[in-house]
Amino acid sequence: MYLNTQNSLAIDFVDLLLVYLKKIFVILICGIVISGMLFGYKTYSNVKASKASENTDLLDVSVKLPNESEVDYANRIQNVNRAKDIISSIDVLNKQIENQRYYVSNSVIMQIEPEHEAVTTANLIVTVDASTTTNVDLVILSLYKQFISSGEYLQEVSEELDIDQGYLIELISVSYDLSDVAVNSPDSFETDGIITIRVIGPTTDLTETVMDSILKNVEIKSVEFNEKKLAHKVSYAAKQSSYMVDNGTRDKQVNATNRFEVLQQQIKNYDKAIDEIATNLGISKTKIYEYFSFSDLSSSEAANPIKSSIKYAVLGFAVGVFVALLFITFRYIFSNKFATQAGFFSRFNSVNRIGVVKPIIKRSNHVMRIDKLSGDDNCFSTEKSNMLLASNVKNLIVGKQNVLFTGTADPERIDSLVKQLGIDADVKTKLFDNPSVFETFSKYDAIVIVEQRNYSDCRLISEELNLIANSKSLIIGAIIL
Repeated sequence: MYLNTQNSLAIDFVDLLLVYLKKIFVILICGIVISGMLFGYKTYSNVKASKASENTDLLDVSVKLPNESEVDYANRIQNVNRAKDIISSIDVLNKQIENQRYYVSNSVIMQIEPEHEAVTTANLIVTVDASTTTNVDLVILSLYKQFISSGEYLQEVSEELDIDQGYLIELISVSYDLSDVAVNSPDSFETDGIITIRVIGPTTDLTETVMDSILKNVEIKSVEFNEKKLAHKVSYAAKQSSYMVDNGTRDKQVNATNRFEVLQQQIKNYDKAIDEIATNLGISKTKIYEYFSFSDLSSSEAANPIKSSIKYAVLGFAVGVFVALLFITFRYIFSNKFATQAGFFSRFNSVNRIGVVKPIIKRSNHVMRIDKLSGDDNCFSTEKSNMLLASNVKNLIVGKQNVLFTGTADPERIDSLVKQLGIDADVKTKLFDNPSVFETFSKYDAIVIVEQRNYSDCRLISEELNLIANSKSLIIGAIIL
């Protein structure tokens, strides 16, 4: 048996890739066409919507309509101005929703597990001269609290951790208390107050990094406060880190998530108000949204309809390329014809490869390069290529008296090939038009099959090879046209 055919639906990915490369310009053109169609359609829609918005006379309160009474004109102005304010508010709410969505996705506090929250604490001990008043003590403590809470010093840590500075600031909490009892020290300073700093986060590595930055910058800031405010000293107890359950963090996370519903409900309430205004004015709600350019389709698109259509052009290009690839893939999978010599020999992998005839059709330089890459062409001239092929065939049929060239390729191409090769052999084509020809195969010592790319039907090739195998004749190999 000379035949080992593979499933007709099997995919030779290398062969399919070569088909893609050959069709690359068709694929790109398909993408460009659909891109242009979507771009043109979207631009037309935007311009039309923009003009429709501009020509909505009822919403233009700069002029009084013909036959409109003063009362009706005043009511129209009131309704239009109210609609403008409401839609402006809706736009603000939509932006708040986007900001809230970004916050929920990116903030550190939303990444904390409340049942396993990392926390690092440290106490700052502030001592001032015993002669100072309590009010001054409170000022000093308040200045430190304000400085620590501001997080203005966290830029370096923010860059190091690649976390937004604002998300680090909300992890910090600061409180302070005045001491009930003053403890005199040798240099006439006494303990006056304690500042408690608390940093929470998903890991102690993060909380300790932030705490180290706080303590480092407090030490630097204390020099400035001493020079400009009041002489004092600052020291701190050792920092401590641990994990704990924090219901407060859970509440913050729940509130952040629930805020979406609150904002969306506000938009729904405003939308009902627009319905009422639209009824009063006798126009559609959509016209009001379009006119004030705050709806999803209006503001940026009405301002610059061409620029807003670019994303649709990009999308169209991607869709066009995808559709082209999908079409080529399905055609490749379900086609009964092979496109490359590699496609033939991957399906009929027990058939010896004698050679491949250079394509005779006119091809672009790009396709020629792909053909050479796939083995469907070579770097030799047509004449030299045919000489090499003839030599290979003659070597294979040495000692063979009766040689037959047959196959499902174009009969004229097979006849022409045998003449070009200068081989003394019989040629029999159109086998399935005259099945009795198969009865003569047994008298041949060697059979060369000739098949043609994008022409020969693989089902007929399979049947042909089976019949030849049944005749016990030797198939010395295949030549691909």
